[in-house]
Amino acid sequence: MARFIPPLRVSSGRSPAETRVLQWLSRLGDEWTVLHSLGVLNHSFKRWAEADALVVGPPGLVVLEVKGGRVARRQGVWEFTDRFGRVTRKREGPFDQAGGAHGAIRRHLVDHGALRRDQCSGWAVALPDVTLAGRAPDVLEEVLLDASSEWSAPEVVLTRWCRHWGDRSRAASPLAPEDVAAVVETLRVDLDLRPSLSLLADEVDEELTRVTTEQERVLRAAEDNPRLAVAGRAGTGKTMLALAEARRLADEGGRVLLTCSSAPLASRLGLALQDAPGIDVRTPAHLLTAAGPDHYDAVVVDEAQDLGAGWQDVVDTRARGGVEAGTWRLFLDPAQDLVGAGVDMASTLPASTTRMSLTLNCRNTRQIAVMASMLTRTELDAVAPVLGPEVVMHWWSDPSNQDRLLAAELQDLVDVLPPARVAVLTHRPMTAARRAALSRLAGVHLAGLEERRTDAVVVATAEEFKGLEAVAVLVADVESLDRATDRRHAYVACTRARVRLTVFLHEAVREGYQAGAAWFGGVVTRRSARRGLQPY
Repeated sequence: MARFIPPLRVSSGRSPAETRVLQWLSRLGDEWTVLHSLGVLNHSFKRWAEADALVVGPPGLVVLEVKGGRVARRQGVWEFTDRFGRVTRKREGPFDQAGGAHGAIRRHLVDHGALRRDQCSGWAVALPDVTLAGRAPDVLEEVLLDASSEWSAPEVVLTRWCRHWGDRSRAASPLAPEDVAAVVETLRVDLDLRPSLSLLADEVDEELTRVTTEQERVLRAAEDNPRLAVAGRAGTGKTMLALAEARRLADEGGRVLLTCSSAPLASRLGLALQDAPGIDVRTPAHLLTAAGPDHYDAVVVDEAQDLGAGWQDVVDTRARGGVEAGTWRLFLDPAQDLVGAGVDMASTLPASTTRMSLTLNCRNTRQIAVMASMLTRTELDAVAPVLGPEVVMHWWSDPSNQDRLLAAELQDLVDVLPPARVAVLTHRPMTAARRAALSRLAGVHLAGLEERRTDAVVVATAEEFKGLEAVAVLVADVESLDRATDRRHAYVACTRARVRLTVFLHEAVREGYQAGAAWFGGVVTRRSARRGLQPY
């Protein structure tokens, strides 16, 4: 499959015509690269923002303009009618747009030494929804793909377009692999792609929200079952369901206890429920000292795996009816057992428990889910259907070098994202001196969870951040993957990211990383062999 920059994914903001063309281009081989949806702002050659795709491969480079809906030209004015019936009129047609964008991009690449003057480049227009009637001198049929065209193998079509432009311009030399790489790298470096991350974060957030319909099934089951245990891997929405269920039970007139072992998570849950007076949010430790009712009409336990068999003590002492006859809900993921409870939770559930599973990852992109699985050799049972940016990896051997890399990443991220949407997660608490030095180096405010502020990037351990999430997460200080506890911490840290994940790996874990990659390959092979089961 062709390499897409940014990665090809379903987009609610993309027209059906663009989606069809990009899916068609995805049939290209891996020697091709497609740059699309770049979100370029304030660049010296403005027309680049108007090009829907730039396709580069062995025969040459093609700038492709895509127009969906009805396209017509009347008295020299182009009319574009979208799928909602809205009409836009322009003097400049798609052929002019594609030609202008190509000219600007070619000059840029030649000036920067990424494309020789004798190498082939050109442009084309795709109109998937219509057959363009009323041919005219500025309608170049040789590089037109419309509804009447034969949408054959894209490599055949692109080669034909390149041959046309090569004959016409007498610049027909093909591109070697290193030439393709130079073109892509020049455009990636010289175009300011950073604004697209902010746009991408919103887009992926919207897609992730759409995949949560299976959670409705759990909520419906909760209405009819007093004792419910819901298991799901990271990102399947357990905490959101715990909040929703606590609210529903309180709305029915009951007094509800929502509990979890993590104090930072309990604090966040308390803030989310501060408008719900019928719900108390307490950690088990806090229950021993806090004032409040002795018994509750219902108990909801989030991150129940951290309590191990101790969840029974909490429910027995706080829920009316106790474990056997009370109303309670457990939400758990054994892969996130960071406190070493190590208990088979299924064995602690009474026979009257309704058991359900969540199978759809509504937090992490597929790239993040795969990286978490590879690093930790944890088979993620939840499918991650949404694609996002590739995971960024940095290898380090010297702590000061790691912090320089970390500072550079932070600078790039806060240029395009509010600092509060970024988190740095570590295995052990970061010292105040290191945090201050890193803040100076990056020019970015850093704050712990207890002092979280809107103008600062949060710094926390994976354990502290459990149950929370951020748009962009930087996982630092990964120095070992040998022990199960190391891998569990890496699993939790990686799966806190929604859209962008950056991992800083010590050279000492390279062998472990490679072993994880081999393990993951075996998992994909086994899962793919099962009919209808996606790898992730």
